[in-house]
Amino acid sequence: MTTPVESLMDSIRQTVSSLRRDAPAARFIGEQVVKMLGRSVGHRFRDLSHLHQRQQDSDQAVSVQIEMAVEADVSSKDSGSNEALPWPQYDVMSARDIVSKLKTSPPELCVAVHNYELCHRARATVLAACGSGRG
Repeated sequence: MTTPVESLMDSIRQTVSSLRRDAPAARFIGEQVVKMLGRSVGHRFRDLSHLHQRQQDSDQAVSVQIEMAVEADVSSKDSGSNEALPWPQYDVMSARDIVSKLKTSPPELCVAVHNYELCHRARATVLAACGSGRG
């Protein structure tokens, strides 16, 4: 019959022996897990880098489109294009005729006339008529 101390010592010896036998396998498994995680993180990082680059390219393309649209808008206003006119033949009308027409026009048209006048001739009488809301 073995004493409790001898039984405990025997159990410790078996545990140590088991650890010595299994430790190399555990270390190998750990190394493999670390390698796999490293590869996985590397792939994900590259994917994120590509996504980030694509987003930057997309943002840059949108910026260029916005700049082109603004330039086109400015050039159409500068060229006196009919598209920017509040109504056809606006540019050949006198300030008195415009103010008269504004008296019976909706408020949205007053805003359009005001914006057009600010960018073009900036006639004080027309701007004043727009500022009062209705000619």
